[in-house]
Amino acid sequence: MAAETAPVMALQEALRFSGIRKVFGGVKALDDVDFAVGAGEVHCLAGENGSGKSTLIKIITGVYQPEPGAGMQIFGQTYGHISPTLARKAGIAVIWQDLALFAEMTVAENIAFETLLGNRPRAVSYTRLRKVAQDALARLSDDVHTLSAKVDQLSRKQLNELL
Repeated sequence: MAAETAPVMALQEALRFSGIRKVFGGVKALDDVDFAVGAGEVHCLAGENGSGKSTLIKIITGVYQPEPGAGMQIFGQTYGHISPTLARKAGIAVIWQDLALFAEMTVAENIAFETLLGNRPRAVSYTRLRKVAQDALARLSDDVHTLSAKVDQLSRKQLNELL
């Protein structure tokens, strides 16, 4: 008797970038790249230095714009331009190879740093910032007592946990 297999469920496509090209001063960083990710998938890009990994990620996150003619879709919606704000609101997140922490800032400020970004200067809501950080840490562990500590005062073990 043949073993039954569970039906394979198709993932909703979260991202589809096609025909991505990027040129810097006449140098082709990306040339006709296609990249797609299903909802809930996690991908790792690996390659040699200069192969275009960071450039592709910066296009997906709206930091760079591709050359004209690229196809960019997020959850089926086609975009001619993607900004960092749009990418974040769509749930696009990147874990960079080289993580950087601001030593003079608190753990909470480092975790919730993106909430400080925007197009216009505005007052910082430390209550909101702390809540964002608490929620993030609560998903990882019960240890939220380090939120107000400055990063440069953390032990090596605490730094590793934060990263």
